[in-house]
Amino acid sequence: MELASLAERDQVSRQLSAEEIELWRAVTATVRPRDPRKLAAVRPQPEQKPAPKSEHRILVETSTKAKPMLRPLGSIDRRQQKELSKGRLQIDARIDLHGRRVADAHQAINEFLRRAQGEGARVVLIVTGKGSVRAGVGSAYSDGEVGILRRQAPQWLADPRLRHVVAAFGEAAPAHGGAGALYVRLRRR
Repeated sequence: MELASLAERDQVSRQLSAEEIELWRAVTATVRPRDPRKLAAVRPQPEQKPAPKSEHRILVETSTKAKPMLRPLGSIDRRQQKELSKGRLQIDARIDLHGRRVADAHQAINEFLRRAQGEGARVVLIVTGKGSVRAGVGSAYSDGEVGILRRQAPQWLADPRLRHVVAAFGEAAPAHGGAGALYVRLRRR
């Protein structure tokens, strides 16, 4: 039996088979209408009044080792980008991901950022490269995607597992790689 789509079924009515007609008669013969007098009237729900305030206070136990709330992930603004490109703000460390596979690059970024933070770095540069822009050029490891590290790096930096390390990031100035590089501002330890 071939099933018709809902639209076709709504537009085309078919004749019931003798078996279906007999089944429908058997079902409707056992059905009786309900007595409206026996139906319970639906009453509107009364508005619930708020419970009176208790004079007793409930003490909630809190952990003394609560983790501090991290500020939202920011971005490197144009002023900071300009100061970095002119050398007024120092880039404390850099990593070049050219020629790395995705998994290797991801692991390298994680290790690099943690190590840089541990060494007291405040601003680092991650060079992903812009990726190939020529048609038909791709790697056997990139599933034909062009510039995959360039696209993946911001997602890795925004990962909640790196929030205690990364404070902000943004595209680097042309002098440091432009669209193929990222400035990353690290949180203090």
